Amino acid sequence: ADFFRTLFETFTQSILQEAPATYASWLRPLREHFPEILVVDGSRLDAVCHRLKFLWSVREAILPGAVTVFYDVFRGVSRRVFFYPHAMEAELPRAQGEMDWIAPGSLIVGDRLYSAPQYFHRLAEMGLELLTRRSKHLVVRRLRVLSSTQHGRNFLDDILVEVGCGALYPRLRLRLIRSRCPQRRLDLLTTVLDPEKLSAEQAVVLYGLRWSVERN
Repeated sequence: ADFFRTLFETFTQSILQEAPATYASWLRPLREHFPEILVVDGSRLDAVCHRLKFLWSVREAILPGAVTVFYDVFRGVSRRVFFYPHAMEAELPRAQGEMDWIAPGSLIVGDRLYSAPQYFHRLAEMGLELLTRRSKHLVVRRLRVLSSTQHGRNFLDDILVEVGCGALYPRLRLRLIRSRCPQRRLDLLTTVLDPEKLSAEQAVVLYGLRWSVERN
């Protein structure tokens, strides 16, 4: 695993200088505010193999390990891939330990697993921003509405909120972006407090890209 990780990272670094950050042209305004936007996701390899139909005929329990992947949205490539031999190692601690290489000011996009006070604070200490789907277990306190728009039956609210109980983790201000339409209800949280850097509309579209990355 160490050999293939070194091979992958060496190859990736060798082409970064020649790989223009022009993937997804609608992201161009965000390139002015964030040096990088990275989607983080993790999975156990038995789930990956099952989806690829490698294990459909295998009935025994398979524990081949787990991976955490950072996908470079500006370039449209997987930037870093980390392998862990222990399949039951939790995804959140795995991701927390693999971010030292990310440029300060970058935006990390994650699913609701990353919607946790300790993760918000950890990224703040590293100088990184976060966009994540809100966990249903995370309690937020509304402070004020920043904006509210309606287009037909589609509603989009941008709300300044506060999370954290002040005991284990100090209270932290975030933006809660709520998208409501007949087909979908989506609640996002972000540490980017300035809507000029990341608008509510951009946040919703960007999180939708995270879904496509996961399927790929």
